[in-house]
Amino acid sequence: MVKLLLQDSSGPEVVQLRKCLAATLGSDAQMFDLQAKNDLFDETLVAAVRHWQSNIGILADGIVGPYCQRPAGSDKRSLPRACGQMMCKTCSRPPSHPTCCGICRM
Repeated sequence: MVKLLLQDSSGPEVVQLRKCLAATLGSDAQMFDLQAKNDLFDETLVAAVRHWQSNIGILADGIVGPYCQRPAGSDKRSLPRACGQMMCKTCSRPPSHPTCCGICRM
């Protein structure tokens, strides 16, 4: 069962989410304080999740539900897979994302 992660959630899943978002957002991660030492899903983390969701073309509701938590490799837009992917340094998207600029593949 997947735990729904939303504002005011807490626990090790939130700590992992912070790490994944920091890696996934690349240079955009600097806009958010993802290095917080707590396990609370706070307003800053909500904003970072919304930013990530809008970048990958899904509803930017700030909630990390089952769609975003699919097992790695099951969907290009699932967070676990995105965490393990190299991100394009130009557009900050995975090279496999349909809106990636393609410069990283040249």
